[in-house]
Amino acid sequence: MGLRMVQSNKLPPLRSIVFMGMGDAGCNPKHATEAARCLTDPQRFGFSRHRLTLSTVGPTPAAFHALAAAPGQLAWSLHAADADLRKRLVPTACYEPEVLRDGLAEAVEAHRCESSKDRAVMVAVTLLAGVNDQPHHAKELAAFV
Repeated sequence: MGLRMVQSNKLPPLRSIVFMGMGDAGCNPKHATEAARCLTDPQRFGFSRHRLTLSTVGPTPAAFHALAAAPGQLAWSLHAADADLRKRLVPTACYEPEVLRDGLAEAVEAHRCESSKDRAVMVAVTLLAGVNDQPHHAKELAAFV
């Protein structure tokens, strides 16, 4: 039904959908998951789960578990491996990056199944000049993930 609406209004085809930014998917995983299911349902929009991404700063390790059950790819907005720097960049951060990383790994493993062997997990980093853009920041991130 949704796809017919898009086609009948001659809207350009969507190539990808990313849940990111205000309204973090990890802060509302129940509804983000339901939206992802609706978008990937062949009887509704029939969007490919490979082209749908749920992004989160990872407010809690449990948020990763909830989002890992949704169709689509996961993206973690890490921004910095150093806990103090990440707290400056993500003021709402309540957990150490290591706790979140381990929670993400556990969530992906717990929800791994035959249909999701090829599921990607992306780590997003916004580089800010003079804040987290130095070579040592990149080395910290590489060692961290």
